[in-house]
Amino acid sequence: MKIYWSYKDIPELAGLPASVGHKNYKQARSLANSHIEMWLGGVLYVVLVTGLSVAFDRVFPGKGGFAHSLVTTACALVPGIFIWYQISIYVMRKYYKHILARRSAASEDLEKAAERFIEEADEREFQRWRKLRRYGYIALCILMLAVICSLAASV
Repeated sequence: MKIYWSYKDIPELAGLPASVGHKNYKQARSLANSHIEMWLGGVLYVVLVTGLSVAFDRVFPGKGGFAHSLVTTACALVPGIFIWYQISIYVMRKYYKHILARRSAASEDLEKAAERFIEEADEREFQRWRKLRRYGYIALCILMLAVICSLAASV
């Protein structure tokens, strides 16, 4: 298995300009979050970090000081983040190879393509949180009404 140290090591992004490659990477990564492999990778991440923390505490028992906790956390998080990163790149390359390798209109109209990508991402984000905003506004109105009623009752 090839190890990817940064997103620039992904073969699909090799020939792209840096700005286009970064945008393609970000879009593929956000789409990859909906796959079961990413969720299983998240579970593996939590298990690995917890296991490494416990193992470090057993091998190097400490009195629970700040320095010991900091070193334990660092020794647990670094391998966990590395594994999580490898899993995310695996999922992106498996399902979104076409997005990673996509050549935008960099040679003709990079700014138009960037604006279109931003508008599409904004619209997706708006639609994703639409129901939560609606119910949040309703809950906020009910809370404000309850506060006003309680203030009116106390006067």
